[in-house]
Amino acid sequence: IANWGRDHRRDIVFALPSIFHPHESKAIYQIIDKLKESSVKALLTGNIGGIMMVEKAGWDRGIYTDVGLNVFNDLTIDFLQQKGIDLVTLSLEFTFAQIENLNFGTSGVECIVHGALPMMVSEYCVIGSVLGGRCREKACSKPCRGRSFSLKDRMNFAFPVEVDRFCRMHIYNPKELCMIAHVDTFIQLGVNSLRIEGKRYRPEVVHQVTKSYRQVIDAAIKNRLDTINLKEMEISLEKHTQAGFTKGHYFRGII
Repeated sequence: IANWGRDHRRDIVFALPSIFHPHESKAIYQIIDKLKESSVKALLTGNIGGIMMVEKAGWDRGIYTDVGLNVFNDLTIDFLQQKGIDLVTLSLEFTFAQIENLNFGTSGVECIVHGALPMMVSEYCVIGSVLGGRCREKACSKPCRGRSFSLKDRMNFAFPVEVDRFCRMHIYNPKELCMIAHVDTFIQLGVNSLRIEGKRYRPEVVHQVTKSYRQVIDAAIKNRLDTINLKEMEISLEKHTQAGFTKGHYFRGII
């Protein structure tokens, strides 16, 4: 992937695991050492331990922080800047009004604007326990491989469930975030980077979503948003979702 990025003049950012135990640290260091030999631009980490490991490993390129740090105030941004962080991802719980009152300092600031949002990460895997026969005496048969699962609540919403390579269960919001109609607001607030969470998308969907946001960003910068039908564009993107879109907390907050 790093070589592809280099050949196509695209920056590649490698995301470290959001959770790792002490006995997994050796593997993380090995990954970082391997990435030193590549053209990866930066490492993305969602916890303080990850930042310390990246520093200890002698990584001399960009360091970005993920939403796992739940950056929610100026003091946290300032602390991360002092640690040499190049790009800070803001908490998903922010409203536009709260972002407007932040002091970004010298670091770049990123907001997630589109995609399937994780709601929970758990060491307990429902799929393995119920279908995989996992217990203290028996290993899991890994029924999650090559199949899709979801948990349905009393409102009949299906929450997508995925299991990572470490058998940790990730539960996602059934409604995907879409802020394409509000790209100009992020730009006016001084947000440097807009992130699309495309890990759960097929390549062709990633292409369409990215192309759409690129078109809106360019129009917003040139002050030509009146040439784009944002509602029509959002409807087109919504065809790739199962439960529709949400605006997250950008307008209503967490209360």
